[in-house]
Amino acid sequence: MQPFTLLAATFKVWPLTTLCLKLDFANASTVRVHRSDMLLSVRDRLPELCAFCLSLYSQPSFLYFGSHVTVSEEGPQQGEPLGPLLFCSTIHSLITSLSSDLTLGCLDDLTLAGPRNVVAGDGGGKQNGPRFEPQ
Repeated sequence: MQPFTLLAATFKVWPLTTLCLKLDFANASTVRVHRSDMLLSVRDRLPELCAFCLSLYSQPSFLYFGSHVTVSEEGPQQGEPLGPLLFCSTIHSLITSLSSDLTLGCLDDLTLAGPRNVVAGDGGGKQNGPRFEPQ
């Protein structure tokens, strides 16, 4: 029971103006990043993979199911081994632009903490970017 007591004591000393918020990208399994943004982030952050990723993602992919053809033009393919790395690389600038005192991210999960007004501003997401939802 000691950890619970310690945790309760920690919360008692937090100022009422402090907020901790856990967020998740809305519809994580279908979150799409623009391939152009993804390729730019690869060029800037992972130059060793740039030629490989350009060969995979510079043109739309055609997915065949029987006589049906679907064109894939956004983000990495679901199940792609590089998918999580490419997603994280692409959203890195969004995460680093947040102003909260504490910003922790793991794939599509994000934890923010700090003054209420700052965390509330960060947690609202960007109008033209990915949308966050509280967990």
